[in-house]
Amino acid sequence: MHEIWLSGDKLPLVRDVGEYGVPFTNWAHPDRIMDYHLFLFVLEGQLKLYEDEEEYILEKGQALFLKKDIRHWGQPNNHPGSQWFYIHFYEDPRSTAEHLERTQLSLLGKGTNMVTLEAYQAVMKLPKKIDISNDSHFDRKLAELNRINRSKDGLRHVLLSIHTFELFMYLLQKSESNKAYSKTDITVLKIIDILEANSETKITGEHITSVMQMNYNYLCEVFKHKTGLSILEYHLRLRIEKSTELLKSGRLNISQVGEKLGFVNPFYFSRMFKKVTGYSPTQYLKNDYIN
Repeated sequence: MHEIWLSGDKLPLVRDVGEYGVPFTNWAHPDRIMDYHLFLFVLEGQLKLYEDEEEYILEKGQALFLKKDIRHWGQPNNHPGSQWFYIHFYEDPRSTAEHLERTQLSLLGKGTNMVTLEAYQAVMKLPKKIDISNDSHFDRKLAELNRINRSKDGLRHVLLSIHTFELFMYLLQKSESNKAYSKTDITVLKIIDILEANSETKITGEHITSVMQMNYNYLCEVFKHKTGLSILEYHLRLRIEKSTELLKSGRLNISQVGEKLGFVNPFYFSRMFKKVTGYSPTQYLKNDYIN
């Protein structure tokens, strides 16, 4: 299966959008290799085509992503009157190899509200094929794309890319909500629960091992793979996020906040705070909205 990845900090750059239909009996989808990705959504009838040697039969209300640089083609057996919506879009210039080394968004950020630059640099794997029949929200998004495409706005290409990104994120969320968590996903979520329950204190690997009843090295490996962070890095973010809440409340000074959250001294707390936020606690308070 040829997968398509999107980055949280890059728009899918739209080449063109439109609708097309089967013009005559025994019409076949063109045999071609394109240098951009293709999104298809069947509006009416049925569409049968191949990506490489994989066959896909799309019924009304179903969508498919086809990857650039891979041959896709059809046979002359599509139904007259069939019609579909398409989006051609360019790939993020970063390589697939780089994508595979970067964090997926599926679990990154659960339990934390502080948005870091790394969160935007995570990647999302688009669903290959998805059923979105009888979905009024999706239909409205398609209508908006058609409206923008017909407009004479000088920023039409940018607006198309923004709304296409929103459309793809909706499909991703819909796909994720229908997908069962894997055993490793469940393991990671349990670890996150433990970290959240101990977000105001230090935590040790021994404690996590005793609760999970699993090898700590294995837990570290699956957690890092799913979130892009080590267990202790994730826990540090939770503690620092808690510290920002306490600092902004104005009830405790910087030293008291660090002590309350189990940091050995104010200097170490300030160093860890800057490591996570990019600012010292003093700078953070100056830059933020304080009651």
